[in-house]
Amino acid sequence: MSKNEIIASIRRNKPSLIELELPDYQQFREDIDTVSLFKQQVNEAGGSVIECNRGDIEKILSDNYQNVSEVYSLIDEFNPLDNRSADDEPSEYKNLDLVVLNGKFGVAENGAIWVPDSNLSQRIIPFITRNLVLVVLQMSLVANMHDAYTEIGKFSEGFGVFIAGPSKTADIEQSLVIGAQGPLSLTVFLV
Repeated sequence: MSKNEIIASIRRNKPSLIELELPDYQQFREDIDTVSLFKQQVNEAGGSVIECNRGDIEKILSDNYQNVSEVYSLIDEFNPLDNRSADDEPSEYKNLDLVVLNGKFGVAENGAIWVPDSNLSQRIIPFITRNLVLVVLQMSLVANMHDAYTEIGKFSEGFGVFIAGPSKTADIEQSLVIGAQGPLSLTVFLV
């Protein structure tokens, strides 16, 4: 059988596509406490949540991260803590100790935080640091990934990432390793 005969046979025997209507995900909606569930899920993923007012963040950062030398903040009010430049080459961030970023919203069902491209100066930033701090507004929490994708659809960004907990893997002899390919810690300030 020639190549053309094989392709023709495939085309003749290809099943027709049937349009299926997606179920309305609202039927699965639960009445949940998004704040409690979000905190629980972040903790289970290996991160920690600190509920606070925005004005308290700088003091908490100063108290908890005293021994860090390289700090990078993309939140204007925390720039005094910052000693890195957005113009650095990605390889120059290799010794980054702490990064502070705004998360657009958090997802209660899995503790993930959406960080769009506009909240990053370079895409490597949340993955190369030793300690990652994300600031999320409590009122921006959504219940589940259905709601999260609805939120993402409201923005016109080409890139974004869900971050849930510090980096972890269990590929190596099925032993959990924290920080193997990214941050050793994730702290979420729920404002």
